[in-house]
Amino acid sequence: MILAQPTLPLTILRLHGEEQEMGRQHGDFQRQLGGHLPVLSYYASMPVCLLKGSQPAGPLRVVPDWAAPAVDALMRRLHRDRPGLLRRRSEAYMRALGLPPAQARHMMTMDVFQNLVGLAGRARVVPAARGWASGAIAACSSLAVWGAAVEGAALLHARNFDFPGIGLWDAAPTVVLCSPDKGLRYGYASSRGVDAPVVSLWNEAGLCVTTHTHLHREVRFGGAAVMDLCHEIIRRARTLDEAAAIARERPVASTWGLLVSAVNEASAVLIETTARRMAVTRPEPGDPYLACTNHYLSHELQDGELAPNSGYAADSHGRLERMVRAVRESLPRGGLSALNLQALLGDHEDCEVEGLERGAGGVLAQPMGVHSIVMDPGGQRCFVSTDLAPTGRGAYAEVPWNWSDKPGFELVAADRSQQPPRQPSRFDTPQGTAGYAHFLRAVQLENLGAEPAATAVHIARAAAADPDEATWQLLHAGFAMRSGDLDEAAAALHHGLSLPQAEFYTGRMHLWASRVASVQGDQVNAIRHREALLALDHPLCQPLQDEARVEAKQGVAPAKLRHVTLQCFMGAVG
Repeated sequence: MILAQPTLPLTILRLHGEEQEMGRQHGDFQRQLGGHLPVLSYYASMPVCLLKGSQPAGPLRVVPDWAAPAVDALMRRLHRDRPGLLRRRSEAYMRALGLPPAQARHMMTMDVFQNLVGLAGRARVVPAARGWASGAIAACSSLAVWGAAVEGAALLHARNFDFPGIGLWDAAPTVVLCSPDKGLRYGYASSRGVDAPVVSLWNEAGLCVTTHTHLHREVRFGGAAVMDLCHEIIRRARTLDEAAAIARERPVASTWGLLVSAVNEASAVLIETTARRMAVTRPEPGDPYLACTNHYLSHELQDGELAPNSGYAADSHGRLERMVRAVRESLPRGGLSALNLQALLGDHEDCEVEGLERGAGGVLAQPMGVHSIVMDPGGQRCFVSTDLAPTGRGAYAEVPWNWSDKPGFELVAADRSQQPPRQPSRFDTPQGTAGYAHFLRAVQLENLGAEPAATAVHIARAAAADPDEATWQLLHAGFAMRSGDLDEAAAALHHGLSLPQAEFYTGRMHLWASRVASVQGDQVNAIRHREALLALDHPLCQPLQDEARVEAKQGVAPAKLRHVTLQCFMGAVG
């Protein structure tokens, strides 16, 4: 994979003072360290890149460029609406880097992007809006365990941060420990160039917070940005109830899920937001765990929730179910240790079929996994990933929560990182490694909004290098449909269907195989594939089956194949 910068050692920064002063210190240290410009530059262009994704030629690729000034205006608006104390910290950070203070607005990128997806979701009758909504980026996974579900600690809180910017965010891992003049000492994981307490956070009172994209029609371009919401919780809250109370203080601008754990309460809550509402979900009685991915657990917020493409629900629910299964399987053995959780974050196993691994879609090791962490608040330490995406498959370094009144930084030597024991994986074999490397490059290009033809080259290479991975065959078929090579698409789908898969993924492949056969005029095979899809008994297959029934009566327009929506990172077609 081509990186935007060399891999840099894990950096630990210690800051002290009031918030604006800590922002200035952080910027000063980053300027001395270097390596911050690639991430900062990407943040500025990220919303437009993500809206383009692997979209086909036409309005889906052109309009995002035209809309760039409007997107920037929305980020400026959210930045102006921030609490003065936290806005001044971000601006002091940029000023210390020698950059315009207004550049801090780019930290509002994900709030704005999610809200644009929400707006597109409201207008799904418009073909372009359907396309943009289908390109939503969401794949984070978190799990908190305590009591009988944990070994060697009072509570552990693990997370994968799946985010655009492969080779950028993951190449410059950073931990920032803040010792304010007033209030709780706190820390957060980040990357060089990002002063944003928002991804994985902890404080001296034993609270941990991890954030997750949710998608909903209820959005606004004003109110609390997620970075400020998390920052307020981690610097002020000592209990789960206090965290929830802080989340209620201001309407939240976007749609989020925050998993908050508390070692002193041996529990956790999930705080979920839309621009209009907030809900708090607690563990089921007797459950010593709580997990979160990218769909709403609160029933009251599920009305209006968006599942932008055919693979989104399977991906999000699959990752959640995989974590829950791992917890339940661990209970007879005494629970999950920090090492177990580190290995779990790099897991490729399907949630439904034990022993079956997937390259993408519904597995914890995601191609955009740019940060993985296991937090041990009782031990006042965390284990932070130090390798490239998918970071959960790499090594971790132990970082003690040693706050200090003396600002400074240290670089962590590579020999302080260790690989956790893992089960053998097919993605560690020469064939699996070669195929996955091309897939990673394709996802990186997709994140950069590159022309789909460039992405298609690497998907074709992935399918050739590792023909036994069904995900690569499906994506290869998708690009072949776009180019009009239906024989190639049919061959890829036929081969993919010969490989073991969970039911939803088999059903999706049958749907596309039926469409290709229909457009080719091969009604015998079109009917055969539809019947195979309709015979499946899986709740997530129902929307696919509904589409197949309609197409059995109305046929399939060739344009459906030429303009098919592709999302490489999720392994989704349509």
